[in-house]
Amino acid sequence: MSPHLENCCLRLSANVAYQNAAKDIEYITGITVPAKTQQRLVHYQKFEQPIATADIAELSVDGGKARLITPLG
Repeated sequence: MSPHLENCCLRLSANVAYQNAAKDIEYITGITVPAKTQQRLVHYQKFEQPIATADIAELSVDGGKARLITPLG
């Protein structure tokens, strides 16, 4: 898989379900990349944890999922 195709898969998987990303990749590129492969690509990535430079007082999420990491206890 080319680096550009992998990047496209990761970008689409971030925005839609893996099954939909697989359909979109095939439509856009003509290359079939199954949903399971989309999922594996995402899980093999090493995403750096963001570091907050200021305290966050509130958060708003519109129709998405947010992972909150708080200190233990």
